[in-house]
Amino acid sequence: HQSIFRFSNLNPKPEKLTCREQETLFLLLYGKKPQFISQVMGISTKTVEGHVARLRNKFEANSKNELIDKAMEAGYGSVVPKTLLKHQLSVVLNGER
Repeated sequence: HQSIFRFSNLNPKPEKLTCREQETLFLLLYGKKPQFISQVMGISTKTVEGHVARLRNKFEANSKNELIDKAMEAGYGSVVPKTLLKHQLSVVLNGER
């Protein structure tokens, strides 16, 4: 008798993310810098940096790179936040970094 185990994700998802945190995270995962993210979202760079700090806390990440790694492992790179769809997504993803 053979058992097959399948682990889809060893790292559980963090507590629920706000809409703005989801948008910030998605853009971070695609290499966008805080200045560009602030323009897309219509908020200040300081506010973006605050979102990143809260995301690092929620993901228990010690750095932005660790946040990105953990978020990708949790599947956040494959889900476009619905609120970003109001922008032309190709412009957002292909624009400045």
